[in-house]
Amino acid sequence: MENLNLGGETNLDKIAPGCKNHHIEFDHEMIKIVWVKGLPWVLLPKDRDPGQRFRRNYSPAGVPTSIPIPE
Repeated sequence: MENLNLGGETNLDKIAPGCKNHHIEFDHEMIKIVWVKGLPWVLLPKDRDPGQRFRRNYSPAGVPTSIPIPE
């Protein structure tokens, strides 16, 4: 397996699952992962999400699948 370590910090408290494509998009700063109240949320580029909302594919019961960016 190819080593894709780009020199960033490894922090097990900030780990989130992702497929290979999304991992590559994250490494190339095409998408951002932001932590809000202990949950990872994805911010897509403006061309893919003009509304710029944090998004999740799965959320526990009571947690929305998208939220506006906090001010």
